[in-house]
Amino acid sequence: MRAWLEILRISNLPTVWTNVLVGAVLSVAVARPSNPEIVPGLVIAIVAGSCLYLAGMVFNDVFDVAIDRRERPGRPIPSGRISRNAAAAFGTVLLAIGIGLPWTHGVIAGGIATGIGLMLLAYDALHARTAWSVLLMGGCRGGLYVLGMACLNEPSGVAADDGLLLAVIVGGVAAIHVAAFSMVARDEVTEESRWRCPRCGYPSDEDSDICTECGAACDAESIVAIATERLKKRRGWYGTGTMVLVTPFGFLAILAAMVGMPTTGKRSEEWFLGAILISFVGIGAYLVNSTRHLAGHPNAVGRFVLRSIAVLTLFDAGIMAFLWTSPSAGARYSAGLGVLAALGCFFLVRWSHRRIAGT
Repeated sequence: MRAWLEILRISNLPTVWTNVLVGAVLSVAVARPSNPEIVPGLVIAIVAGSCLYLAGMVFNDVFDVAIDRRERPGRPIPSGRISRNAAAAFGTVLLAIGIGLPWTHGVIAGGIATGIGLMLLAYDALHARTAWSVLLMGGCRGGLYVLGMACLNEPSGVAADDGLLLAVIVGGVAAIHVAAFSMVARDEVTEESRWRCPRCGYPSDEDSDICTECGAACDAESIVAIATERLKKRRGWYGTGTMVLVTPFGFLAILAAMVGMPTTGKRSEEWFLGAILISFVGIGAYLVNSTRHLAGHPNAVGRFVLRSIAVLTLFDAGIMAFLWTSPSAGARYSAGLGVLAALGCFFLVRWSHRRIAGT
């Protein structure tokens, strides 16, 4: 059982739930679903999003089995705890559920799920070959917000279109964050890095000091030295890129100062300002603390990646906190429950990371 939990990276799964939940709350607050029974749509979105994420994790190991045999022999497939065929079959089932279920709700929801499925397969197939694949991973994550929106309300009309646009914007911010920390993860210097060319990333031959792909030096000392130097130059920039998560809250603060707060009543204004302050300071401080050791500690990359995954739940909580200022009682109720759920998921993810590897 533990082998399956490892290959699924189950400890990260609650972040998927909060991503989808943000889209659902946006649907209630902005798009006003035509179907008052929002629970079925929310269940479809959460189950589909979870299956798509888990399928991506499984196929990642299926595609990387040759590399893992050399670099990470303890992973479930190369260690023999799970067969490659069993993993591929299970991943196919998960992918089919993740893509097929949203089609029962509507064409747009089904199309979004299909797009996420295609992107995750493309990422799993290409990530070992090109750094640009991190954009596909970011797209998968951003698509979860839009999926949550679409599964509650098949968009039609101005309000629904506005809600869908907001979901795309919020998902886009999360996508940039994911792409940024994924780029940092590509440059991690570990004991296994000595089996990969530091120039092109191509797996190197244990008995060869020259990369057969690009001709760079691939002896153990050269690999570690070059990879460490490259990481020192690059990871600070990519680490800073994760700070994009605070930009929506900064934008809202500037907007409120320039044109006034989009709220009604003093109590609503106080909540709006409080949500801005707590979200901006809290998420910003968490990200700064995560990135401050990257410049001089190559081994800190793994911890940075895990914290960057977990902070998505805090970002989601902050977004939903703003929706509590909505004039709709249903939206305020949904947003309040969403904030509590997201905060609970944050602690669940951090607790799970200490027990099941999230990367």
